[in-house]
Amino acid sequence: MLIFGYVAIGILAISHWLQVWKIHVHKEVRDISVWTYIFLLTGYFVLATKAFLDYQNAGGDILWFFRQMATIVPVSTVVFQIWIHRRDRWHDDRDTSCSGCGKELEPNWQYCPWCSTKDDGPVSEEG
Repeated sequence: MLIFGYVAIGILAISHWLQVWKIHVHKEVRDISVWTYIFLLTGYFVLATKAFLDYQNAGGDILWFFRQMATIVPVSTVVFQIWIHRRDRWHDDRDTSCSGCGKELEPNWQYCPWCSTKDDGPVSEEG
């Protein structure tokens, strides 16, 4: 049954590394909540501390400490990437502009995130 622990470590670490790769490729973080990753990071640090203390007191398995470490690294990387790319914007020529402030909108946005104008028919940047 120890294999399930290793599988869980692999799945969690891979899921976080996939987010790291997505940010690396697109250099876009505006849709990612930094607070979500800060809370995840804090939780992983608390769990790693608890797992290490349990192991030191001979009451726990060191596997759970390494699980936390395996997820702390990519989550820390995501927080760092969010800070680095916080002002970068991904551009798609098919996106329209807000009729209120003129900033680019994603296709499924109903309200402009910058001026809160309802998207009643934004003007295309192409003319």
